[in-house]
Amino acid sequence: MIVVTGDLHREYDIRKLDEIAGISKVPSVVLIAGDFGGIWFDGSEDDNGVFQISEKDAAFINRLSQYPFKIISCLGNHENYDVINRLPRTSAYGGKVIRLSDNVELLDRGYVYTIEGYNILSIGGAMSMDRIYRQEHISFWMDEVISSDDIQRAFTQLKIFKNKVDFVLTHTCPLSVLEYELNNSKDDNYEAKIKFALENDPSVKLLDKVKDQILFRTWYYGHFHIDKKIISPENNVFHCLHNSWVVLP
Repeated sequence: MIVVTGDLHREYDIRKLDEIAGISKVPSVVLIAGDFGGIWFDGSEDDNGVFQISEKDAAFINRLSQYPFKIISCLGNHENYDVINRLPRTSAYGGKVIRLSDNVELLDRGYVYTIEGYNILSIGGAMSMDRIYRQEHISFWMDEVISSDDIQRAFTQLKIFKNKVDFVLTHTCPLSVLEYELNNSKDDNYEAKIKFALENDPSVKLLDKVKDQILFRTWYYGHFHIDKKIISPENNVFHCLHNSWVVLP
């Protein structure tokens, strides 16, 4: 069984994992829709010249390792990409992952992963909405934004699956979904976030190109800190997750 939830934000939203661990049927995998936040501090090389994550991050990963399920997250915007880009990738589920422990992994961008029998396209990343208040290489990183290379990798992968997957896991969502939501939302805070993404984040435009060329059952994402299921005019299902979590059908 796989459960999907929204942004973890390191310890800030870890209660969601506690709730999931307490349900009657504990899942084997919990997918997180970005903003994992567990790799945040600068790492360093050991005596053998091998790069290691910071002690603070290692302690957090060890804490996550105590949960009775595997934790797998796509990348978000609140991640330390200076460190993430130095961590080794390994092959798993048909794509590339960053293995932080036996049961904590980060999905690289643009791969279709086969997990528990489901084919899941993951393209993490987004632009930080609060970037103006952050400092580059300290609290935000330019690599947080999805690139055209990420999308090209996704299209190459999708050809293998004839452009059809079970689910999509991203941090932000396609531009057309945001335009639809902007015309139907009555929440000023949510609208402000949507407008920022539409006006500033190239990630949403790139994801729109993917959306227009694939078939999928449900697209899961986070980023906007709202819990909402959306049926687009094309009858596609999108699910924005924040405090809630859902079981994959």
